[in-house]
Amino acid sequence: MTPTTGPRVRTNAAPHPTSAPGPLGRKVWGAKRTQEVLCPQQNSPKGEPTGTRPNPAGTHHNPVHPGNPPAPHPSAAPLDTNANPGIIEKRTIVFFMPKLKDQVVRRNQETIEDAALRLFIRQGYFGTSIRDIAAEAGVSIGNIYNYYPNKEALYVSLVRRYSQKVTRAQARLKPLLGKFDAQSLGLLAQAARDIVYSHPDYWRLMYIDVTEFGNRHFAHIFKRLSANLEKMAGGYPGKPVRPGIDPSLAYAAIYLQFFTYFLVEKLFGGKQHLGQPEGAAIQQLIGIFQQGIDGGSKS
Repeated sequence: MTPTTGPRVRTNAAPHPTSAPGPLGRKVWGAKRTQEVLCPQQNSPKGEPTGTRPNPAGTHHNPVHPGNPPAPHPSAAPLDTNANPGIIEKRTIVFFMPKLKDQVVRRNQETIEDAALRLFIRQGYFGTSIRDIAAEAGVSIGNIYNYYPNKEALYVSLVRRYSQKVTRAQARLKPLLGKFDAQSLGLLAQAARDIVYSHPDYWRLMYIDVTEFGNRHFAHIFKRLSANLEKMAGGYPGKPVRPGIDPSLAYAAIYLQFFTYFLVEKLFGGKQHLGQPEGAAIQQLIGIFQQGIDGGSKS
């Protein structure tokens, strides 16, 4: 960024990042430049040519905030190629610009999306209008359309935002996958619980999608689930399963059972819906998975 008023200058130094308090206490980022200014000789009140007087500091520090053009140097005048140009004086100007506009945009979007989510949960996607969302978020309707072309695009942005959070959380599951012993299955159940209880709005968005969009935005998660789990686990070689039992199917079944159990407890108010405290119910599910309901006996 260069000055829009004042003398013509030649910049001979690369921008240097700096920061300083800006208007209203905001921090702003600046670019520091050293510039050479051609100044015609003028007489000072003492009769000395201003162009020949030394500058003790060698620089002129002029912080400029957004909206305020830099002030001309006191001894600088417009360049006249027909006049005696005098000497070249070096000075430093720091230009300040607002910090990280993208963060402000994202914060505004989150305000709108959080308001939309509250309304979608309370009155449904199709029962909510853009006008409702604007009122809930405390913004204008036009402001919403600055960020989203329509209401479904807003919903898709919500789904993407929460999916990214859950994907990061699910990365912690990978070391636990593919293990059929009771201790490892117990750890998998605890990890599933953490994901459900830490991200309930993700699952609410999924249920909204099922009821109002026909699962248009979440269906891909469940396609080839057993094959994807097996791939992430590195396969199930040598796992203790009875002949005729597909280990990939069996493992996907217990994986989904853990998530289903905690979803019913958290979102549907199940409150020990299997008739036992949480810890005991999980151990029962693991026992059924490992041994079946008949303990492996032959009838």
